[in-house]
Amino acid sequence: MFPTYEIRWAYSSKIVREKLKAQSNSNCLIDSPLEALNKFFEDKFNEVIVQSLHVIAGFEFNALRDTILSFSNNRFNFSLALGLPLITSLNDIDKVNKYLLSSLPLERSADDAVIFFAHGSDHYSGLAYTAIQHQLTKLDKNAFLTTVEGEPDVNSVIGECVEKGIKRAYLIPYMSVVGDHIINDMDSEEKDSLKSILREAGIEGISIMKGLAENENIVRIWMDHLSAAICKMENKSDRV
Repeated sequence: MFPTYEIRWAYSSKIVREKLKAQSNSNCLIDSPLEALNKFFEDKFNEVIVQSLHVIAGFEFNALRDTILSFSNNRFNFSLALGLPLITSLNDIDKVNKYLLSSLPLERSADDAVIFFAHGSDHYSGLAYTAIQHQLTKLDKNAFLTTVEGEPDVNSVIGECVEKGIKRAYLIPYMSVVGDHIINDMDSEEKDSLKSILREAGIEGISIMKGLAENENIVRIWMDHLSAAICKMENKSDRV
């Protein structure tokens, strides 16, 4: 999509960086955002656009923003722009919800629940998950969102499913990729996983192991935010 730009990857999560390094069969470097920015500076770039692949503007996104601000303030003639995460507006929420609900398995019936499984956060931006749930129910009365941390919590969502007499639920990640939280906290046979708790409540859980970044329509939202950051860079407006 951006043929005139050099694209490099960096990972804000130390856990992810260590796992990628362990899985790598070569000596390739898995950079943090700060390491990647330093390399751009050393390679004589003077303009860099950083695109967040976070879902909300929570703690990790704000740490990334702080890194960029600090780096930019300490490098003369080095310009940086930051693309926003996936969900930063009601319009983003409605787009993501619409794309997810339109890609449900064909065998899902109106009596089946759909439970989207998000990370959650006690950062104030975590309130976005409550807004997502509110907007979901406008589109589908049996669509829910729950989180690993924070609200909406698992027990309240399962309670609603039991009250409605739901016997089957599709479990779908509301995270960028299928990582540990999806594998262990959503889909595993551990007694405290979402699937196991549903089973205890008499509800069959069917996991769809596909992250948000595997949905082309949702990826376009991130790319729209990147395009907006590029425009800010070109217009020399407030960039971070």
